[in-house]
Amino acid sequence: MSAATSAADRRMTEIEYPRFRWIALLAMGVAAGATIANVVAPATLIPEIARRTGISMGAAALGTMGTLDLSTGSSALIGGFLADRFGFGRVWLVCFAMMIAGALLMPLCGDSFGGLAALRLLQGFGAGPVVATLPMGAMRWFPARDRGIVIGVQGTMVSLSAAGTMLFVPAMFQRSGDWSHALAWVALFSLAGLLAALVMAFGPQPPADPHAPDARGRHGAPPSRGEMGRVLRLPATLAAIACGFLFTWQQRAFNDMVPAFLASDPPAGLGHGPLGAGVMMSAVQVAFMIGPLLGGVLTDRVFRGSARVLIAGCFALSGAAAAALLLPAVQHDGRLLAATLLACGFAMSITSPQVMTFIVKRHPPQIIGKLGGILMACNIVGGLVGVALCAYALHVSNAYTWTLALIAAAPLLGVFAALFLVGPAPPAARAARAAPQAAPQPTPR
Repeated sequence: MSAATSAADRRMTEIEYPRFRWIALLAMGVAAGATIANVVAPATLIPEIARRTGISMGAAALGTMGTLDLSTGSSALIGGFLADRFGFGRVWLVCFAMMIAGALLMPLCGDSFGGLAALRLLQGFGAGPVVATLPMGAMRWFPARDRGIVIGVQGTMVSLSAAGTMLFVPAMFQRSGDWSHALAWVALFSLAGLLAALVMAFGPQPPADPHAPDARGRHGAPPSRGEMGRVLRLPATLAAIACGFLFTWQQRAFNDMVPAFLASDPPAGLGHGPLGAGVMMSAVQVAFMIGPLLGGVLTDRVFRGSARVLIAGCFALSGAAAAALLLPAVQHDGRLLAATLLACGFAMSITSPQVMTFIVKRHPPQIIGKLGGILMACNIVGGLVGVALCAYALHVSNAYTWTLALIAAAPLLGVFAALFLVGPAPPAARAARAAPQAAPQPTPR
């Protein structure tokens, strides 16, 4: 290694990050929370939507959640490429405008299921690029040692917003008596996301780095030819994609199907109603808030950047907790039911941020936008598959037995995928190890 290369590596590790990064972190958290509010908003209202539109609960779940997952996955795939070209702040402005429009137009569709599905598609097209490009913010504004915690903070903001939405939407439904008017109020969350997008699009720039994207999300140095293909062939990258796919299968199916299971009347559900289900799912989101922060600290400070054991353990716990929901003893004991839901939520909340942290820390910065888009698109496809299978099982059986079994199956498969999360050290660590091996320079005479 030449002296010039060593000096460049030292400059890369001595970047001074501005104080504005904390404002950027808040803006990214608000954007993430506003997006998830649009995603989970109809979850507790699925029984009411099915009743008013005259379709089965399985069909209602697929139409409200599955259609959004389909459009979210499609737009996430191109979201990373658009962000690399135009900057993710400007892309977010368009995305949140689409989500606002989808919410405000809900009352116009009345009890039309086709209108609801079309508006959910529109909201999904807005949500995809946002969730696909959030990791870019952690990479550009914060040093590598803090990125796991930053992604954990984003996850906590997502959980806080989901908890608020689970309470807010049923309350609006009780006030208005109309599910479409209740969903229209979600535009308030998207308006907050639009303000966050303005901050990220036109705020100060992060520190200059020739190998990282600038403040608008554009990269100074393009990836070498074939680099993306090489990365996608690595076993660790494929394992991370599989973990994300299986996690999103469980997490989306859990968030979409379990609220309806809690709200639906017996014998299909537990009969707690929309508001009761919202209260219980909001408690689950409290566990979702704690998990990402704790997971980031454990990965960065305890496991020294290696999340394999933590991810595998969380998959095992969430799978066991989801399977326990099948037991009558759990279903009919309020405290045991709450504890099982909290355990499942806590374990799931750690998994996804750690998979994303693995991607951000272990791959070159100039491909994170595209790789993040591919990863998030595959994740969302996993959510679509999980929701579709669970909704079909509910539609055929009119019971939640097979639906809950499918929710539990995905994380148990994820345990095996997590064992392959072994990859090269982060770029900064490789540079630090390589520096002492540099050839000594001749002493001038």
